[in-house]
Amino acid sequence: MMKKQKFNIVRTAEGTMFEVAFVVLAVAVWALIVVLLMRAPDTVAVHFSLSGTPDGWGSKYTMVLPCLITTVIGAGMLLGAYFPHTVNLPVSIKNERQAWLVVRMMRIMAILFLLLTLAMGALLSQMALFHTAVPALFCTALIVAVVAVFTFLVYKAK
Repeated sequence: MMKKQKFNIVRTAEGTMFEVAFVVLAVAVWALIVVLLMRAPDTVAVHFSLSGTPDGWGSKYTMVLPCLITTVIGAGMLLGAYFPHTVNLPVSIKNERQAWLVVRMMRIMAILFLLLTLAMGALLSQMALFHTAVPALFCTALIVAVVAVFTFLVYKAK
């Protein structure tokens, strides 16, 4: 079994910018979730069909756990950016350019996970626009697209 090459990833201005943006956005997203939670009815849509329409209902507090999980995953992505050799990609990371592409991918995905948190938290809103899973599905599609694009870029950078 081939040992993965480790790269020395140091804090950069870009990394600091992503981390500060993550914290500011996380505080804003969770402030909004708390406000929406206080205003939400006791029963909200918690499951959606493939077409994006609600087909399952539950307590408004049911939405807190998925929102917390996606926030923690986003924070984990920021931490994981400092250890690109641990990221499971179908491409081996053999040079510094590839490692920095993985770092950038992880940072972008951290922000996207916060947007997914926001989309899920918005389901607590009374507004008809948010009684659909489309924003959450869109965020999920963006995450998949980012992984696909950066995996291709890492492959081409070998």
